[in-house]
Amino acid sequence: MQSSSRILIYLCILLLGIILGKVIISWPLLKMDYTISLVDLFSIISTVILALLISYYFEKQKQKSEKEKELVLNRLSDINDLIDNLLTRLEDGFMPIQDATSKVKRINLIFLNILDIIKKTDVNLDETISDSFFEKNKELRDLLTKTPQIVDWEEVSGILQEDISVANDKLVFSEPRVAEIETHLEKMKGDLVEIQLFISVR
Repeated sequence: MQSSSRILIYLCILLLGIILGKVIISWPLLKMDYTISLVDLFSIISTVILALLISYYFEKQKQKSEKEKELVLNRLSDINDLIDNLLTRLEDGFMPIQDATSKVKRINLIFLNILDIIKKTDVNLDETISDSFFEKNKELRDLLTKTPQIVDWEEVSGILQEDISVANDKLVFSEPRVAEIETHLEKMKGDLVEIQLFISVR
């Protein structure tokens, strides 16, 4: 689609040049020398070809950069989706242990993949931003799984005395712990927005 548009633009410019040439030639007050040397002709053709090649090169580079940005932004969206899923699960006050640990690992792996992609581009992501996100993900793991108390599922009712307990292979969170995790997840989403803006403007 873009290449077709460029061809159309070039044709319009060529047509406009032909029309202007005919108008100038037919202008009675202008007397021009219509002869052109082979050197001048070669110079004109070379300049036009060079201009087209430069335009094509930069267009290709721009397309490559846009695809790389799109890939990184899509992977960042994948992390955002995982965080949204965790926020939804927290509404019940509990979640399967495997679900909690696997999502933290997936967030870490996807972010590592993003950094690998960025290294292959001309984008220089500030290490403090990536280090901050990794640190927040470690803190998330601790908030979700650290030192749980094992209890019977039947005993879980109302507000727990412990911040986090385990019952029937589920992590059960107190209301204060749920609020703490939700706040932490929102901070991680804020970091993702910062990275997305950083990538978008490059």
